[in-house]
Amino acid sequence: ATGGTGRLSYNQNAGALPPGLSFNDTGLLLGTPTTAGTYHFTVTAAAGAGASASHDYSITIAAGPFSKYQVMAVGPDPVQAGSSFLIAVQATDQFGNPVSSYAGPSSVTASINPGGAAGSFPATVPMPPTGLGFVLADVQQVGTYTISITDSSHTYMATTSAVTVVPGAAAKLGFGGQPVTTPTGVKLPAVTVLVQDAFGNVVTGDNSDSITLSIDSGPGPFKSGSTITAPVVNGTATFSNLTLIDPGSYTLNAIIASRFIDASNSFTVTPLQVVPGSFAGSPDGFTVTFNAPFLVNSVTPAQFGD
Repeated sequence: ATGGTGRLSYNQNAGALPPGLSFNDTGLLLGTPTTAGTYHFTVTAAAGAGASASHDYSITIAAGPFSKYQVMAVGPDPVQAGSSFLIAVQATDQFGNPVSSYAGPSSVTASINPGGAAGSFPATVPMPPTGLGFVLADVQQVGTYTISITDSSHTYMATTSAVTVVPGAAAKLGFGGQPVTTPTGVKLPAVTVLVQDAFGNVVTGDNSDSITLSIDSGPGPFKSGSTITAPVVNGTATFSNLTLIDPGSYTLNAIIASRFIDASNSFTVTPLQVVPGSFAGSPDGFTVTFNAPFLVNSVTPAQFGD
């Protein structure tokens, strides 16, 4: 700046400085840059009496040495159960800038949390000299997970943000609440049938199908008036009005629109029986308890010996 008088002052008045750096009015660039890249900015020097001059500058910030990893799941969000998605592991400096060259561990191990989700974990992720490693993975059980990576010495570790896994397409049926042994003429406790994907996850988005039950094996049909077809609500059909009369061993079939079919566990319809220990005599007669309700015709019993 020429033609002015007094002290010069400096001002960065265009462009952007690297994050972490600032420019003071004496012309000094201060601080520690935190983000790699090339930055362009303009500095104006001014003196008294309106004299000033400007100049454009560029500065390139390079990434520092390898310090840590970043890991992310790349693909659809949410992830469908059983579908492949990409796990990317990036070697970075202490500020999270990708390193330009890498000489750290040759591989890291990716694990899913919580465990027991079935699928491809744990998985080995090769780490090349570029510092960016990939591996394809899948998770078979619905839920919310994080994926962690670590090297063999557990010196470097990193974790993804939450990964949500949702059911896949409907592929089969499964009995949720199985039929159980029940006395003749008594309604079965509620039986539920689930619409499932290939991995057994309930397809909770199914609210349009209907499921029908039939006798797969057994000595008799459902009692007249039993409700053998139920709508699917959030992937589940509930049957709470099923009665069998003929004693014996049964299995049930569930079918949905001729597409999927599944058989229940075996269960038993027991005959009408006196509950052991329930007989109680008195001068006026006796009482006895049966294992199921039934209709009794009123009769007058003959006296013993008549």
